[in-house]
Amino acid sequence: ENGRAVSAVAARAFRRFFEGHADHLSQAPQQAMRSAFQDAHETVRRELIRRYARNNKPLRECAEGFLLANDGQPIDGGTTATIVAIIQGHLLVIANVGDSDAVLGGTLADGSIGFEQLCADHTPSNVEEYIRVARLAQKRPEDWQPPVFAYDTEDGPPVEIFAVSESGEVDVDSNAEANLDNLGVGFKTARGDRPTTLLMPDTERFGEQKLSMTRV
Repeated sequence: ENGRAVSAVAARAFRRFFEGHADHLSQAPQQAMRSAFQDAHETVRRELIRRYARNNKPLRECAEGFLLANDGQPIDGGTTATIVAIIQGHLLVIANVGDSDAVLGGTLADGSIGFEQLCADHTPSNVEEYIRVARLAQKRPEDWQPPVFAYDTEDGPPVEIFAVSESGEVDVDSNAEANLDNLGVGFKTARGDRPTTLLMPDTERFGEQKLSMTRV
């Protein structure tokens, strides 16, 4: 419910931002996209606060920045976003947060359908994202634990996607990957994607948080 509401809010925020910053997008597209996503994030956050307040369920913000409901647990709700901008008729700028892809497709010479993915994967199977999140521990309290990047098993415990070598190198855990079929973790898309999830472990204050990814 929150996701559907804030996705519309985010779309309006992006439109409003780019209508007011067209020159910025043309002159510094990367920086403009970062600013646009930050603006949309803050707009969504304010909308969630208003939404709960209208229902007489005011939220409070904790030191970690989470929005907490009356039960003291972080609320759910958010949205992915993929933005495509064509600048001056010839420059294509794309940015995305979450597992919504931008794909350019068409009919090939042999009559088949072909496509090219235009944005980076922002999913638990992205090793660069795993490393980025792991490094956040340096900026968090000592008891903070990064989320677990895992394959989404329905019945059993999570199967972690990555393995870290003794030298600190990160790569997909080939042994875990080879066992996925035996665990009933099949493919969920024609591109061979496995179901994945981010798991925030239980802490003394908060229960487990789970974000499942469904890339199409």
